[in-house]
Order: sequence, then C-alpha cells, then structure tokens
Amino acid sequence: MFGNSRTQVIEYFLRSAGNSSLGAHQIAYFYCLNGQLLGDTTTDILRSLVRQLCWSPKDSQIDQDFRDYYFKLPLPDSTQLSIEDCEDWLLKFFGHASATTIIIDALDECKESWDLLQAFKRLGPRLCEKNLSLKLFISSRDEIGVIIKNALPNQLYEITITDKKADDDLLNFITRNITEQCERYPTFALEEYSGLRRRLINELAEKGKLAYE
Repeated sequence: MFGNSRTQVIEYFLRSAGNSSLGAHQIAYFYCLNGQLLGDTTTDILRSLVRQLCWSPKDSQIDQDFRDYYFKLPLPDSTQLSIEDCEDWLLKFFGHASATTIIIDALDECKESWDLLQAFKRLGPRLCEKNLSLKLFISSRDEIGVIIKNALPNQLYEITITDKKADDDLLNFITRNITEQCERYPTFALEEYSGLRRRLINELAEKGKLAYE
C-alpha cells in the first residue's frame, strides 16, 4: 500500500518514539510479503513482534523473564512459540513502555489475516485490565478478503485510500520535493526551466503510479 513511502512511515514513528522520554514509547513492525519465508502466517508475525519487543527500552536489555524462558527451551528457538505464547509475552512486553505502536503493512499479503486480527482482538480486554496502551496501525489493499472493521469494531479508525487520492498525494509529494530542490539550486527555478520542471514532475508522477498499480 505504501510503496516506497512505507519506510517513511516507519521512520516517522521511530523518530517520534526516539524524541519521547526514555522508555515512553516502543515500536514494532512487520511487512507482510506473500510467498516469502516469513509473513504468510499469524504465528510468523506474532513471533517477529515478540522478538522486537522483548528488548526493554527502560534498561536496554532483553526482558529477563523471557531470557530465562528462552534458554530453558529444549532447543532455544523463538519458532517454538505458539500463538498463545506470543499473546502472553506481548502482553507482558507492552508494559515495558507507557505506549506501544505496532505497524502491520500489507495485511492483504498475509494468508491468515483474519486470524491475526483475532489475535489482536483477544489482546484488547487484557490490555484494558492492565491499563496498557497499544496503537495498531494496519495497511491493506481492498482485496484482503476480510472486513477489518468486523474484526476490530470498537478500535478502528479507518482511512480509505482511493487511486485518485493516491495520485494526488504522489503529485503533491513530487511537486514539493522539486520545489525544495529549486531552493537549493536557484538556477533550476528560473522561468526558462519552467517547462522542464513541469515535464519532470509529470513523468515522475506517471512512473510513481506503477509502484501501486
């Protein structure tokens, strides 16, 4: 959904977390990619989130309880964690910071998208009991096959991105960056290059559409 801008979304959240007070905010994210070794199943995604959040921002250490648990496994390996195990550990790790943000990109490429949403739904009441804060940011194409708002009816704020909106956003992004470069290189901002600027903007916008078509 994000195309090349997906890293900018992640970087924005990471910068925001880094600018907050120590231990105030933690981030975990996963890019679903159908057909790859990871990303097809709910378990894959939850295990990845566990690996990311087991590190505590408060003391820059791996959570001691998880460390002890991990090395007591017959074969220390996070792939032995079940969905239920992951849910329990994530609930504990959410307490490492006053707020946690989880980003799931391209949910439509997860074969078990509904199961993943149900896992987060099960965590909802448990988060409320412990007074923990979780922000869940999900992106997906329309052809996901499940209705996200049916899985998370009380927690969802939905933004629908149409082709028209995406085209407008892309054009604005390119135009803004070209304008900024003109400030850096004033010669390019001269009227005699106005046609070249328009051509550059239009061609970049047309090429950019290929990223999400």
